[in-house]
Amino acid sequence: MSFWKQVGKLAVDIGKKSFDELSEKSEEYKEYKIEMQSESDSELAYIWDKNKTRNKSKATAAFQELKSRGYTPEEMRNMI
Repeated sequence: MSFWKQVGKLAVDIGKKSFDELSEKSEEYKEYKIEMQSESDSELAYIWDKNKTRNKSKATAAFQELKSRGYTPEEMRNMI
């Protein structure tokens, strides 16, 4: 196999893997988004604060739920 064919195959493989990972993260986020709808405001603030670096999908879902309830980022920080 020529060098450029190998490069092309590698690029396709990387693209497929990236797409699969993105699809998985999207599904994970959707599940968290549904889960967050039943949490209290204070629990959402706690989840958002504790998962900022550990689980970005979970933190984002909590943040978005608080935002949909009318909280500003500053108000969210003060809840913690």
